[in-house]
Amino acid sequence: MGINELMELNVKKNMILIGELSKKTGISTSAINFYTKKGLLNPPKKLNRTRALYPKSDIKKIKKIKQLKTQGLTLIGIKGIIDGKSKLKINSHQSMEKNMYTIEEFIKDLGIDKKFYSYLIEKKLINKPSETNERIFFHNRRDIIVARAYINLLLNGLNENILNKHIDYLQLSVAEAIFLQEHLELSKNPKSADSNQQIINSFNIIRRYLRENELRKLNL
Repeated sequence: MGINELMELNVKKNMILIGELSKKTGISTSAINFYTKKGLLNPPKKLNRTRALYPKSDIKKIKKIKQLKTQGLTLIGIKGIIDGKSKLKINSHQSMEKNMYTIEEFIKDLGIDKKFYSYLIEKKLINKPSETNERIFFHNRRDIIVARAYINLLLNGLNENILNKHIDYLQLSVAEAIFLQEHLELSKNPKSADSNQQIINSFNIIRRYLRENELRKLNL
């Protein structure tokens, strides 16, 4: 057997027919073709007009796509994640330069669907949108940042039950807000926005440090 034949055989060992890929992932061949067309999967290696080979790594990729879809992400949002973190960083940077998002922009920027957006609002995980004099509803940058944090939790395997618990633990946030207000009232420059922001940032660093210390104790 020649070198080219050996290489071809090795390639095929790491490939899978679309029918088998469909069985292993639980989605139809038409769905696989659709994902390929949308750029979520790379084009397959064509054997003939009716047969094509996909890399076995697509099994894991398709399962990831299914997981992200159940968590409310649109195909555009899923593609952004699959394409790599660099694109997400660009989007994050662009978001930081903007402070008002219509509901449509909010949904599109995060790559979520309306159902997941409604869930965030109904569970009070994000604030309700504000309204301008022209009756335009919008979210601010803080809403975008915290919504992205919820999405990141889901992407790392946590579920909506855990997200809901953030509201159950709201009294912790109330206590910290009261404690932070005490810091701000003791400021030498209470009218200085820069001074207040420095106090808030320092407060957050201290609370995070102490919280992580307690987390380490729990895991000893």
